[in-house]
Amino acid sequence: MSADGHTLIFIAWDMPHMPWESAALYRADLVDGMPRQVRQIAGGPDRSICQAEFDTQGGVVLLGEVNGWWNPLRWHDGALHNLWTRPIECGFPRWQANMRQLAILEDGRVAWIATQQGQRRLLLLDPATAAATPLDLPWTEYASLSGMGDRLACVAAAPDRRPEVIRISL
Repeated sequence: MSADGHTLIFIAWDMPHMPWESAALYRADLVDGMPRQVRQIAGGPDRSICQAEFDTQGGVVLLGEVNGWWNPLRWHDGALHNLWTRPIECGFPRWQANMRQLAILEDGRVAWIATQQGQRRLLLLDPATAAATPLDLPWTEYASLSGMGDRLACVAAAPDRRPEVIRISL
């Protein structure tokens, strides 16, 4: 739900497809608490969506399938744009429920968990420059990413570190 409580976004899929095979992102206006004008804004047949969040400017940032890889996208003013396109997995399959891998910071920067060659990293995108920077951190596994203000929090682990909740000020 949007910060003002007037808009809802949700991911849906239909059998026999699994959500990592084919899923769509929908947006609906809320009128008296009921969804109205439900419309598909991303995904669809042979495309999937992992997670979606409202950004600070009323758009939607999502992890969606681009060329066979889940990468960050942004929907705004009726158009879908790639934020960062690489042959790197930036999402988790939906059989891992409640595993948030995308966070929006108050200043509009976007953080997400990327997996490449079996290693996970946190990346931070500055939408003004479209540059994504890997955060130099000692952990190799990340899950349940959340953002608040200029901070990120998540569960992190490494071969030599037990899983722990960490908080990162950016």
